[in-house]
Amino acid sequence: MVSPLNGAFLSDPTPPSDSPSAPSSAVDSVQHSVTENGLVRFAIQRRITMLMVMLGVFVMGWLSLTRLPLEFLPAISSSNVSVSVSFPSSSPEEVAQRIIRPMEDSLGTLQHLDRLSAVASSDSGRLDVSFVDGTDMDWAAVEVRDRVDRVRHLLPSDVRQI
Repeated sequence: MVSPLNGAFLSDPTPPSDSPSAPSSAVDSVQHSVTENGLVRFAIQRRITMLMVMLGVFVMGWLSLTRLPLEFLPAISSSNVSVSVSFPSSSPEEVAQRIIRPMEDSLGTLQHLDRLSAVASSDSGRLDVSFVDGTDMDWAAVEVRDRVDRVRHLLPSDVRQI
């Protein structure tokens, strides 16, 4: 039995069997499994049709995504404001004592404050101010900025940027 495979003909040393459903070689096994599944055979024989079907599925998916209503993609706003202070050539203890403590005292009395946390490291300090959900964050940012400006004269003159 001779089978075509990629333009070359290979001779099969095994004699053909009497059963039509039992493949006689690896090539026949592949051909047999392809002929059993109609969808695979259709996709192999009609490549352009399958390309058009896949392109149609892609276009429909893209249209669905771009026309998705905004209620399924809600606007999410954070209720946090961070204040970072740079204080060069200082220790974490010095940053905590001279920068973090005065700022915590000032920011701790803000309205709608949920949580105030601070981290002091060498050369810098960071305060994270969390507000209750539903707080107008534009107002909250202005209030934080005002409180920081009120405390600025208490901070060391080496403070570069807040």
